[in-house]
Amino acid sequence: MDDAPDNGLEILVARLDVHLRGAVDRVLASYGPEPAGDPFRGLYISQPDIVHLLATWDAHPVQAPRGMSPLSDMLDARSRPARLADAYGLTGFELELLIMAMSPDLHPRYERVYAFLQDDVSRRRPGADLALALLTGSFEERIARRAHLVADAPLIRHGLVDLIDDAPETPAWSRPLRADEAVTRHLLGIPGLGAALRSCCALVDPSGATGATGLLDPSDRHAGRGPVDMPGEIPLAALTGDGERPLRLYLPGPDAAARRRLATGLAAQAGVPLLVADLARLSGENLDRLLPLTVREAGLRGAVLLAESFDDVAEEDRDRVAASLAEHRAVTLLGGTAPPPARSGWVTVPLQTRPPGTAERRREWERSLAALGVTLSEDELDQLAGRFQLAPEEVRGAVTAARLRSAEPDLPGLLTAARAQCGTSLTGLARRIEPVHDWADLVLPDDAVRQLEEIRQQVAHRHQVLSTWGFGRRLSLGKGVTALFTGVSGTGKTTAAEIIAGDLGLDLYKIDLSGVVSKYIGETEKNLARIFSARDAVLFFDEADALFGKRSEVRDSHDRYANIEIAYLLQRMEEYEGVAILASNLRQNMDDAFVRRLQFVVEFPFPGEEQRALIWKAHFPPESEVDSGVDLSMLARGMRISGGTIKNIVLAAAYLAAARGPAPISMDDLLHAARREYHKMGRVLTDDDLAPWTEGAPAAAADPAPATIAQAARA
Repeated sequence: MDDAPDNGLEILVARLDVHLRGAVDRVLASYGPEPAGDPFRGLYISQPDIVHLLATWDAHPVQAPRGMSPLSDMLDARSRPARLADAYGLTGFELELLIMAMSPDLHPRYERVYAFLQDDVSRRRPGADLALALLTGSFEERIARRAHLVADAPLIRHGLVDLIDDAPETPAWSRPLRADEAVTRHLLGIPGLGAALRSCCALVDPSGATGATGLLDPSDRHAGRGPVDMPGEIPLAALTGDGERPLRLYLPGPDAAARRRLATGLAAQAGVPLLVADLARLSGENLDRLLPLTVREAGLRGAVLLAESFDDVAEEDRDRVAASLAEHRAVTLLGGTAPPPARSGWVTVPLQTRPPGTAERRREWERSLAALGVTLSEDELDQLAGRFQLAPEEVRGAVTAARLRSAEPDLPGLLTAARAQCGTSLTGLARRIEPVHDWADLVLPDDAVRQLEEIRQQVAHRHQVLSTWGFGRRLSLGKGVTALFTGVSGTGKTTAAEIIAGDLGLDLYKIDLSGVVSKYIGETEKNLARIFSARDAVLFFDEADALFGKRSEVRDSHDRYANIEIAYLLQRMEEYEGVAILASNLRQNMDDAFVRRLQFVVEFPFPGEEQRALIWKAHFPPESEVDSGVDLSMLARGMRISGGTIKNIVLAAAYLAAARGPAPISMDDLLHAARREYHKMGRVLTDDDLAPWTEGAPAAAADPAPATIAQAARA
């Protein structure tokens, strides 16, 4: 985040050049003009070469002379090399070793110099012994300085420099040195992450985010969990690692967005970047390779490190992962739903950050829109602030996204942009449904329609009741809206869920029970935790009795774990603050504990003749062509079927008509499709069913011209 000019690398490279020029001059003087001018030097060893080597055995030509100024006198303490040395406890000597190992990546000319000095054209990187010789003034000092390149030395332990083991027969002190790519990128000031980390890490600039003040909710310091011994404003020394014990916090819970807001606030307060690592992508065979790279990247940047998905790390690897993360010298946050790491040094904080209130969200919407010259009504601002629990930066992102789509964003465009900011990802567990129905498509008794309208009203006005009127302070649980839609298949339960979600401008997710329930212990609970972490969405559990069934008597371990899953589901339903709709054909199979906690139970009765006539009409689009001989009222009277079955018949009949010509949809098409549908249900369309239009049916019109659906309905 520091864009100030940095000449530290230039100083180090200049010192390296002085060393190399002197070494080359001494080598040329030592070998004399004839061997030095040999074009095949380095490809073979001649007898004169050996004689000369033995004669000058005690006078190494590469050995550095004494008298150079200490590096500490030349480097600005704010330069990148100086900050790197401070972060990893490097001496000036080690910093020069690092620059020497990095130099071939700066310019190809260094490769040729090293090949010449090592008398081998294939050795284009500095070997460990050459590097030590260039920086020391005696054989004894060179041997002593080997301590800087052993396994527990800072350069090697932190992975800043690697001794390349490219051939088994290569002696340890002849192995070439190579600087880590991340170190090179950092010292050169190259932005972004290296290729190895792009798939599992993200670098965040927290500029503009609020500090840590107010991110810890004091109301959560109760309920037997013990006090959260953290001040609202964290001392800067603790954030930057200058303190004796940098913060290492384990933040359990499913709310990754809350952890992200806290981490961003801490990074903003310290004036450093935020590095977010996804442990789910680091784990497995990549763990040993990518985890050290991640910790090193955070250390190089002095960043706050947030490691997510601790529960996705294999149980046998968790302590090792926690220990590696704890090596980061600045703030480290670890998040997940797994038990906290056993290793000391981690402080477990049952963190529940306080989300922005409705009034704060409303002010942010108004402020962000005003900056673009957009003005909304009071009611429209209330809708945006009440329906979406977005952080200030997410509100700004939604406004920007809506502005990119339209020069003058309106409420529907802003609702769409706000939904996108929620970032709900339920891949493999749910299918997002795009609502296509409206209230006119729903055929239900008046009382059921009123109940659906009450569900919509509770969601639309909950900010006023819970926040403005203060009822939310009286409720520890049950702040969401939950409903059960019960009735036989095809009576409109899914359609009603679509209408409510569409009317509220919220995403609708239909939960895939096959993806939720797992035979492995604990996996079902983990999947449920993901589902109920969805923000500002409508969750629709179809065939809910399969998941919300009655608890059974415990006869074996399977019964016990099944009951645990149901109890966990019951708990998450109570805690969920969004909209959850359950649909079931078998209400009697639902656990009574679930039904008691539901705010609405809406009956979807089997449609009578009058309702079936309306459903038949509703399923013909205005653009469809219908033969004048079609009598929808007779179809409603003759077939006692649900709305879902009617939809299937109408659609199949439309395909039959299209295949004939295309031609208008006729009564024969509808009857043929009805027979197929009855057969699918294991029933037979009998003569009694067909009697209304086979006996005494009205004569065909003299002009059999096609009619619109409106004309067919009037007939």
